[in-house]
Amino acid sequence: FISEQQKKKYQATKKMGMTKEEIEFALTTAKQYKEEGNKFFKDQEYKKACSRYKRIMGCLAGVGDDANAVMTAMNNANNKETPKKNLKELEKEGGVKYEVELLNFNCYLNLALCYLKLKNYANAYKYSEKAREYDADNLKVRLRCAEACLFHMNGAFSEKASKDIAFLKSKCPNERKVILLEKQLKSIKLRDAKKQRQTFKKMFG
Repeated sequence: FISEQQKKKYQATKKMGMTKEEIEFALTTAKQYKEEGNKFFKDQEYKKACSRYKRIMGCLAGVGDDANAVMTAMNNANNKETPKKNLKELEKEGGVKYEVELLNFNCYLNLALCYLKLKNYANAYKYSEKAREYDADNLKVRLRCAEACLFHMNGAFSEKASKDIAFLKSKCPNERKVILLEKQLKSIKLRDAKKQRQTFKKMFG
């Protein structure tokens, strides 16, 4: 068990540079938050689950980064963000950075699912897209992106969803969720086509 006092001490020391012990503590704390979040999710307490998952991101900020690269980024106001390596690339390298980013990836995936359950489709879309940055071909990522796109802004992102659904159909055509999403997509397209016809009729008689 990690006490609140230990967590506060870690938050204070990590700003001054992290030792191996502090990195291990950060990872242990993050995993504890993940377990707590998973328990809240299982109990259908989605807002509390979101709170725990978000703590993981703060806990792991800067962990596994090269110290010189971090200082350069902090001191250079015009520094451009370097391209993020995907999980497959990081897995080959191994080490702390892969462990950190795997936790972050799962955190984003879990947040997306929580927000889908809460019907907060804007945040579901936001976090599913963040997860996509780590592994664009992951089936869970594609599924949550498609769901968020279909329902966010009343189907305004349906074209984007159609690409994810097509990908999912190619990989798991008999999956029930994929079939339901495809039906939902067709329904939205029919609705939009009907609205478009009505608009043209008003404009041109």
